Amino acid sequence: MVKKIFCFACFLCWRTASMKAQQPKNNALIAPFTMQKIDGTILKASQLDKTRSVILICFSTDCDHCKNFTRQLLDNYKMIISKQVVMITWQSIGALTQFSRQFNLSAYHAIQIGTEGNSFTIPSYYNVTKLPFVALYKKGGALQQTFEGEQPFNIILRSINKL
Repeated sequence: MVKKIFCFACFLCWRTASMKAQQPKNNALIAPFTMQKIDGTILKASQLDKTRSVILICFSTDCDHCKNFTRQLLDNYKMIISKQVVMITWQSIGALTQFSRQFNLSAYHAIQIGTEGNSFTIPSYYNVTKLPFVALYKKGGALQQTFEGEQPFNIILRSINKL
């Protein structure tokens, strides 16, 4: 009897996992976020320019992978200058300001950085489990691709170039 219950429990776990894998993990439309930028202004997803591609990055200010990703992104700024880069976190403005200063992000006008506070819109909308999370949207708002966790930057850059 115990063996039958164990087998049934294993089947349920497998079935749940396989059903989740079959559901589209990524949403086709950009998350309906609202973020407060360092200067106190508000940016909403609906305010993004639909004639330009979007690179949406969910990150943490104290995540080493996120810091490394940011360095690589800035090293390749010429490749992203024509795109809208939105870096969004849930952390405080204070932590965000320090992160921005560390990377001198105010010098990079294509990059908008802010916090969504405790709304957690981005992580819940995209089912984010690892950082950094990157969603690439073509002009017009069609989702091209997502990346989660540490990924080879050259692969991400190739996808950015296809936007």
